[in-house]
Amino acid sequence: RLEVDRLVAKQLLCWLPQLEHDGERESREKNWSPFKLGGALFAEYSLEPRLVLAINEETGVGTPLLPLSSSPAATAWVRKLGPVSGGTPAVHVPDEGVFIALAHTKLFKKKKSSRTATQRMVYKHFWYTFEDAPPFRVIGTSTPFSLPTQRAQVPSIQFATGLQRTLNGSELIVSYGEMDCHATLASFSLAQALASAHGRANARLAPPLLRVLALVLETGDAAARRLKRLMPLLRAIAAGPDVAGGEEPSSGPRHQLTVALAADCEAGSSGLGAALQREVASLPARLACLCCSWGAVAQRRADEANDVWAARVAKEVRCEVAPSDTSGDGVLRGGAHGALPTKQLKKMEKARAAARHALLQELSAALSGVESLGTARRSRVCVILCTGAVEPPPLCACASATRLRSEPTESPRAAAAAVLRHGGYQALLAAAAAAEAAPLSPLEAACTVRLAHPQTVLVSASPSSAVNESNAELMTLLRLSDILLAHSPEQQRQLAPLGGLVWSKRQPTTRFLEALQQRALHRTRQRVPSIGSDRACRRLFSAY
Repeated sequence: RLEVDRLVAKQLLCWLPQLEHDGERESREKNWSPFKLGGALFAEYSLEPRLVLAINEETGVGTPLLPLSSSPAATAWVRKLGPVSGGTPAVHVPDEGVFIALAHTKLFKKKKSSRTATQRMVYKHFWYTFEDAPPFRVIGTSTPFSLPTQRAQVPSIQFATGLQRTLNGSELIVSYGEMDCHATLASFSLAQALASAHGRANARLAPPLLRVLALVLETGDAAARRLKRLMPLLRAIAAGPDVAGGEEPSSGPRHQLTVALAADCEAGSSGLGAALQREVASLPARLACLCCSWGAVAQRRADEANDVWAARVAKEVRCEVAPSDTSGDGVLRGGAHGALPTKQLKKMEKARAAARHALLQELSAALSGVESLGTARRSRVCVILCTGAVEPPPLCACASATRLRSEPTESPRAAAAAVLRHGGYQALLAAAAAAEAAPLSPLEAACTVRLAHPQTVLVSASPSSAVNESNAELMTLLRLSDILLAHSPEQQRQLAPLGGLVWSKRQPTTRFLEALQQRALHRTRQRVPSIGSDRACRRLFSAY
């Protein structure tokens, strides 16, 4: 059987909640569409949002090809008709640089006189094309249609499972079943099929969906100023991948944005946390804290109940100020609803809520009768929180095998590195400056992400003053970066020779978003990090 790599799949739950581990769900997996390119086997898992898996033919494990993408053409049918599913294996058309295949959707008739599925439901098929290079983004889709039939009327169930190009290359042969009883063949003109998929006004390349981390390593007023400068870019990222293409910001799946702070994140403690939270409150973003520590929750507060302390401990150990939105709004809007029916989403959210409640109850029981968290109790907390975690809690070193034991992490540096290492981010947006108390320097943060995920796009905001070329660490960071953010025309000219794409705040934010998405796609196809960046980062960490 085929299975999705669980380590990567957990990072995609905001867009594809059906990837959540569920025995019942796994038993009914279907409509995976396999195809080959250059001798390698791939499988289409989802059309919208777009997910293709690279299949290991020996183990049967499929590794998601990132970044995911969202097709405006497919999204239009999802909004109008509901979820779309795979159908035939794709056929390569190398002279066009595309694959072509048939997918299907179910059109439900609103007839009150009947309750049977076959009488209420009609299958429709449509052509779609996608790029012949990873991550195989969808290019366009045709209008849904019924397949030819020799029956008196078009049956409600038609299901295409086979697609073959003829020897002369001009036609496509489709094999399909009708009413689950009759096998049928039909031929279509390849040129007409391609034209129908590419002819729609909104048929254009699917923009990639990115997990973006905005890292603010300054504290105090410097952090507030940095966040204010970054806000236009954060709003562009949060508006959605298609904002540059003219679509409405909420028309499809969005990027998943996380804002991580090195400042004191507890609102009201210094005024800084509250101000920063107000700045990002308008964004569908997750707010993470790099200054999380066991010390903040080591003691039970006066008259604090077990469940209240348990919730506080869970929040601190996960280094979260505000968790990702799982209600269907914010980062999940469009993506999750386009992937699954609302009824199924509600069922999954109910199961998640029950799991969260059970976890807090177990954690509450572990804290019963104690007033402080000693080493043994912290280990017990880590064992509980590491089990089934979407992302390993930064304050825990989660066991990688059943024979090992999850243990607490006491080092702020190790906790901050865990936030960066386990996030699976495709883009890191950070300043080239940091407070002295920051757990990591900007270069250490960039290298931590780059070594864990070589395809991550590094975006560095240069200092507000002139770049000090004698600062070796700063110059190394700027040379590692894929995109450099300049504060002035003079600085733009100074950064140009460093090799990265230089973006000025005077340029439209849509240009920045387009550049970010293109760099992410380039790194996906490159598949390997640049030798220079790898060596620079390894030299840095060899000193520790």
